[in-house]
Amino acid sequence: MQEKVHSLVKRHINLRPASTEQDIYKLLFQSCLGLGHLLESPSKALFYLEREMGQVKPDLLIEDLVEDISLCHPVARINLKPYKKSGLSAHQLFDIMLKTEKQFIPSKKLFITAWSAYSDLVWIGKLPGDADRIEKLTFNYRSEGFPPAHHSDQYRKFYSPAYRIVDSQLFSTYIQIDNTTR
Repeated sequence: MQEKVHSLVKRHINLRPASTEQDIYKLLFQSCLGLGHLLESPSKALFYLEREMGQVKPDLLIEDLVEDISLCHPVARINLKPYKKSGLSAHQLFDIMLKTEKQFIPSKKLFITAWSAYSDLVWIGKLPGDADRIEKLTFNYRSEGFPPAHHSDQYRKFYSPAYRIVDSQLFSTYIQIDNTTR
């Protein structure tokens, strides 16, 4: 697991060097637990997706359409800026999100293992990060049952994240598009 976590986090930090420990928590959480909390109310989730797609605008950050965040499941972030530019609809993406939720098996145990591996990698100096900050996050999140988290203010300021989590294999089955769309 440590090698997979190392590879995923290193790739993510290379793409977004202003990522904090909180953002890595979110990355690992999404990889292991998927998007379920967003679909507790499907009508609201579709409304928010449509609203966000209406608001996103291309900016200086060049993003791939599909950003692999897989550890053990085929999971990807679908970045909405290139998705919108490709001309695909919110309903198409939402259908894939619903299909993902139905077949995705979230694993809190896997997430805790991945988070622990990340902590160990920071501790031994193989990944950048603040071990004390990770310890505080772990204490706080453990006491709350390891809930979903938001991106850090720093991450939102630098990257204006706009994406949805889907099963990458489902996405590539239903959407035939070149990932280099930017």
